[in-house]
Amino acid sequence: MLGRLLRCEVEHATLTAQCRIPPQLARLLSPLYPSMTSHPLAASASAAVPAVHGIDRPVFFLQHEKPESVDAATGSRCNIHEAGFVAALALYLMRQGHTPASLAILTPYAGQAALISRELRAQKEEGQTTLGGAAADVRVSTVAQFEGQEADVVLLSLVRSNEQGRLGLAALPQTVAAALSRAKAACYVVGNAALLRAHSPLWEKVLSQLHEHKVSLGDFLPLQATRDDTGRQALVRSAADFKGVATEFERRK
Repeated sequence: MLGRLLRCEVEHATLTAQCRIPPQLARLLSPLYPSMTSHPLAASASAAVPAVHGIDRPVFFLQHEKPESVDAATGSRCNIHEAGFVAALALYLMRQGHTPASLAILTPYAGQAALISRELRAQKEEGQTTLGGAAADVRVSTVAQFEGQEADVVLLSLVRSNEQGRLGLAALPQTVAAALSRAKAACYVVGNAALLRAHSPLWEKVLSQLHEHKVSLGDFLPLQATRDDTGRQALVRSAADFKGVATEFERRK
């Protein structure tokens, strides 16, 4: 109803200052809400949220070109590469001391949500974590089902990666707005940036925002952790890259 009233040019006032999320997260929403600014209270609100451990930047888009597929159980779109990565990243963050309740893994597709849940269980059983049943408590949801909820750290799997230029739900403005506004402290997105740039004007603007802050977009996500074999900083772009990563949190223990 409000949308129809606005299109009919009914007299109205619009809130333009946001106080809920850190300015670096709010920048992701600027293509959707060009007049939005961050109120000074936003810094105070973000200070009340626990810092992210294990990654030294609050926003990052990990780009790839691994193909999507169809989940056999649901008939919905899924991406095996992305499911493995976000599951491994969630388990890594838990090894750093984050609680399951502070994390949320979101995706536009029910098939991907089901696949990610299976990946969390599989990676736990493979011995990549000693967290036991806690891994099953990580919230995995479609973007639509997560409406009205928040998490300190959001991991977003966009799924779509194909040669036909099809983006489906991943390019709908309401999906993008909901997905990018659920995080209170940090948001990590994995998707096919080249496809999004080429076929979605909205995502092209979001990615341009990230590109302006060059540490926020890339082929590898830098971790605040080192590799056991080399002692060098760990850079990850797939689930397999998390093997042999020793977190500073674990070293302190």
